[in-house]
Amino acid sequence: MSATSIKVPFPVFQDRDGQPLENGYIWIGEPNLNPQTNPVPIYYDKEMTIAAVQPLRTLNGYISRAGTPAQVFIFGVTFSILVQDSKGSMVYNFPNGMNVDASYDFLASAVADQFSGTGSQTVFTLTGSPGSQAALKVSVDGLTFVPNVDYTWSGGTTLTFIAAPILGAQILVQYAIAVQQNSNVFTTLLVSQPVAASNDVGTLRVSRIAGYTGGTPGFVNSAIRADTAVSAGATAFEWAITGVMDNSALAGENVGGYFQGLRRSTGPTWGAVTEVIDYSGGDPTTGAVSLEVDVSANGTDATNNRLGIDIVVRKQVSSGAACVAGFGIRMQNVSDATSGFTVGIDLSQCTYFQAAIKLAQTQPIAFNQAASRQLSHNGSEFLFRNPAGPVNYWKLKDDFTLLANDVQLIGTRKTGWGVATNGSKAALNGSTATLAQTSAAVAQLIIDLTAHGLIGA
Repeated sequence: MSATSIKVPFPVFQDRDGQPLENGYIWIGEPNLNPQTNPVPIYYDKEMTIAAVQPLRTLNGYISRAGTPAQVFIFGVTFSILVQDSKGSMVYNFPNGMNVDASYDFLASAVADQFSGTGSQTVFTLTGSPGSQAALKVSVDGLTFVPNVDYTWSGGTTLTFIAAPILGAQILVQYAIAVQQNSNVFTTLLVSQPVAASNDVGTLRVSRIAGYTGGTPGFVNSAIRADTAVSAGATAFEWAITGVMDNSALAGENVGGYFQGLRRSTGPTWGAVTEVIDYSGGDPTTGAVSLEVDVSANGTDATNNRLGIDIVVRKQVSSGAACVAGFGIRMQNVSDATSGFTVGIDLSQCTYFQAAIKLAQTQPIAFNQAASRQLSHNGSEFLFRNPAGPVNYWKLKDDFTLLANDVQLIGTRKTGWGVATNGSKAALNGSTATLAQTSAAVAQLIIDLTAHGLIGA
């Protein structure tokens, strides 16, 4: 027998004091517009045949239809909503939401706007509209300001100070706006920073200090951990952690996700680890990918500024010793010599406009673990050699001269030869061969050397 989740059948609207909204007003309109002046048709049934009249009224926190709790429906996906108390004062507004459904509630989202005083500015524009005066807190240089004494706010996004905050004063405005939320609890935190900071700033910062001694290897302690379990029937994309950098800046270094490991002692340290564990058994029919890197764009890249992976090695302190890192990329078996990759690196499934692999002059490819068998090109010749010397195993020059142990085997092609005919590969006795037999053997040598390309016309 499968389990069934019991959900609240009707959305509940709360007043500013947290109590069910009694005799309140609810306006629903076009998204990002005033719902009082831009209402949308509302219905009491999913078939949208029973029209509801705005504003909707509430009874004990529920939308009321003739004294009975009711659900409401709209045609479309998004909408704006304004909730007022029995006197018509705003409880909260929400400029862009989703369908009003029985599995959804409207909760508060914390917002913090930061400004810097100019000495003359008294009017400031907030990121959103606070849900109520009770949810609005204004402080200047850490001192809490009193509404209607130090500042005024009568709804909307305009905050007006009675006296202009002094030059450089740090103004913090904290408030809550309505956020639609389903039965899975989540929290939205929105912070607007209109003034550049002089040091690092974090909207949300978690500091964990592992000051203990001991512990059990294999147990993982995390400052932040996100666990997502996906059912067999789910078809949507479920991502445990998502970082999106929507960047319109013209400078700086703007990153969707940044990880850093600071090693200060001898303990193993990683900046980031990705791991996929496949419990499905052998020969999977769908992807099991530990790390995917995508580059999406339109148009060419003449300056080579679009990169899939960029690996950089550098000094930590510019005046210190050079940084030598053992490997840029390393593939290995860990405590299991029987496991392995079918192909180490597969470059066969992509289009390359210049080269699949690009090396600078003299950069070698090594063919053993000790790197004592190396192949490179120095700008005029290929070298297969032991860098410890004393001689090169093989050398192939760009003019096709071939050397072994620095002794020439084949040089450049010799030209000026005519076409030989009537050659013979018959056995030849140097003591008894006739002139005709010798001539036929020489002709055959010319034919064969020409075929090899060593000589020619």
